[in-house]
Amino acid sequence: MYQEEVVNVFEIINNPVKEITSFKKANPGRVFSYLILAVVLNTLSIGILTWSSFGSSAAYWVGLFGYLVVGYVLVLFVAYLLKLAVNVLGGNGKYYSGLTSLTLGMVAPAVGFLLFSLLILIPTVGMVLGFLVAATAIALGLSTTLRTIKEMFKVDTLTAIVGLLIAYFALVAASYLLASQFFFGASNLLNMGPTLY
Repeated sequence: MYQEEVVNVFEIINNPVKEITSFKKANPGRVFSYLILAVVLNTLSIGILTWSSFGSSAAYWVGLFGYLVVGYVLVLFVAYLLKLAVNVLGGNGKYYSGLTSLTLGMVAPAVGFLLFSLLILIPTVGMVLGFLVAATAIALGLSTTLRTIKEMFKVDTLTAIVGLLIAYFALVAASYLLASQFFFGASNLLNMGPTLY
């Protein structure tokens, strides 16, 4: 029983299909363990990449903590958007399905991003190696996400792709509206278009 609860990063990277099938039976504890691991690895990577610019200032640590919290919350929200989009497109899944799909797809890129942030510290050859590792990890992550959407929502590949694109487009569009509100203010945002009078 304990072995089932272990987060095995090497298994999700080396044999994602086997790991995906082990999540068909709801196991939120493992999903949240993978999610926390991926968000922490991404935050650590950002910390390594930005250390030379910001050092150990208070703003640096607050920024990293903010990145950690916002990253975690965004995944929780995008999982809802994914569930909504794929179900409207004909899928049959719950919030757990969306969260599992995103989380399992985040693990390989998180590990790749950490390796990238360490490899680019090596002069000359580090950038090339980092690029190769990052590209491989991102490809594995996207394919794992799509395969998990297919398995968890019982849809075809095209529906999985479209559902994922809709979820991310909704996030980007809402972020654009929020940024417009922030930069232009409510009155300017409403007055940007042509007037009818």
